[in-house]
Amino acid sequence: MAGIAKGNSPGLPFIVANELLCGHLARVLLLPIPPGFIIDHNGTLHYVSLTFNLAGEDLPPADPGAIASTHPELACGIVLFDVWIVNGDRHRGNIAHDRTTNRVQIYDHSHAFFANGPDHLTAVEDQLGIGGHCLVGELQSLAGMQRWQDRICSIPEFYIQEVVAAAAEVGLSINQVNFCASYLLRRRDKLLDLVKQHRANFIKVGRELWDELNTRGGVV
Repeated sequence: MAGIAKGNSPGLPFIVANELLCGHLARVLLLPIPPGFIIDHNGTLHYVSLTFNLAGEDLPPADPGAIASTHPELACGIVLFDVWIVNGDRHRGNIAHDRTTNRVQIYDHSHAFFANGPDHLTAVEDQLGIGGHCLVGELQSLAGMQRWQDRICSIPEFYIQEVVAAAAEVGLSINQVNFCASYLLRRRDKLLDLVKQHRANFIKVGRELWDELNTRGGVV
C-alpha cells in the first residue's frame, strides 16, 4: 500500500487534526475519500492518506463542470460538507474525477475547519465559508441537497464529539476540542439555510429550483 503523509508545520499547526477530523466526518457520510490513519514518524505525528492514484503520476486538475453534470447529487453533498467544515480550499487540485471509471475522490483538508483558528470560524459562522469553491459555480441542480442536510444531521452527537475528542491527541487543546464540537453541532443545523441565503454564488441554478427547495425543503 502507498500513502501520502502530512505533518504539522509552524505555520499550519493543525494539519493532522484537520485531516483526522474531516476524514472521519466524510467517511461516516459515505463521501468518497481515501482511508487515512495516524502514524508516529521519528517522534512526530503524521496523517497518512492512502493513495488512490495507482499510476504514480500527478493527477490532472479535475473538471468541476463534468463532476457537477455527471454526479449532481454527489456534487451537492461535497459542497454541503465543505460548508459544514468551513473548507475554503476546495479546488481542482484536491478533487479527482477518473473519466474511465467515472469515480470521484475528495482529499486534502489541511486548510479546512480549524486551520485558521477559532476567531476565523466564529467570523464565518453565518457565511458559507468556502471561498471560491470549484463546484459551486458549476451546480445546475439542487438534487439531493435536502437529503445531504438530513444525512449530516443524522450523525449521532456522540460520534461528532468523539471524533473531535480524538483530535486532542494530535494537536487540539481541551478548550479547542470543546469549541470545535459545539461549532460543528451548531452549524450543521443551518447548512441548507446558509446555501439559500447565498444563492447568488450558485450562478447556474435556476430560480425555479430555489423555489422548489423553499417550498418542499428539497428537490427530488
